[in-house]
Amino acid sequence: MKILDLKSADLTEMVFNNRNQQYGAYQLRRNYSKHMTTAILIACAIFLLSIGFPIVAKMLNLFKEEEKTAMIVTQVELVDPPPLDENKPEPPKVEPPPPVKETIQFVAPEIKKDEEVVEQEEDPIKIIDSLKLTDAQVANKSQEGDEDATEVIGKIESEVKEKVDVVVKEVVEAPKVYTIVEVNPEFPGGYPALVKYLKENIKYPKQAIDNNIEGKVYLTFKVGTTGDISDIQLKRGIGGGCDEEAMRVAKTMPKWNPGKQQGKAVIVQFNLPINFEFAK
Repeated sequence: MKILDLKSADLTEMVFNNRNQQYGAYQLRRNYSKHMTTAILIACAIFLLSIGFPIVAKMLNLFKEEEKTAMIVTQVELVDPPPLDENKPEPPKVEPPPPVKETIQFVAPEIKKDEEVVEQEEDPIKIIDSLKLTDAQVANKSQEGDEDATEVIGKIESEVKEKVDVVVKEVVEAPKVYTIVEVNPEFPGGYPALVKYLKENIKYPKQAIDNNIEGKVYLTFKVGTTGDISDIQLKRGIGGGCDEEAMRVAKTMPKWNPGKQQGKAVIVQFNLPINFEFAK
């Protein structure tokens, strides 16, 4: 390139001299100044608009201001009350009731057991002594009175029952159930007879066989004083119909030998594990 051309040439032309000018980089650099000028003008316009719009809007009253509510204050002058009427008669005087004689409440006697008797708040002897000293009357409630009051003879209503029906209810205590005793209850023939009885009577449920279920079912029941079995409950099961089968066989067991405490037959809570396993 000639020296004259270098002085008059554009910087973009110098960079892309003898290069492919068909790509976008050449066009971007050629229009860079134009784009920058346009962006600056747009930014200045937005800035001026944001500042000038509120001023113009205020001048043109585009936004209505909220109406202010005026508060009205009224001054109230209090008027003096009217004068009292001296000719107005005075209200009639209410005489107090005549003095009442002192009375002491009479409590009706109740028949109770010794263990139900609660210490009274007032000693009956003290009440009798107070009657002698104060000359008080017996009534259905206690109240203070005037010693100078006149006695009113009349019928005293009391809550004394003419006939007291004493009903003694016997409390029947539930028999005690033992968990640990001196002599445990036992299946007739002992533990080997119990194992034999269970093997002969338990039928392995088909559902447990199909699902390959094995394990121990724990039952709990009460052995009575006569050896009878009652209140059979499932303590822990394994499912598959084994729980129901164990309870069914337990209900068909014969009477056991009852447990004993201090030589006396008692009710014992007994836990029985029943094993379900496939024959090997």
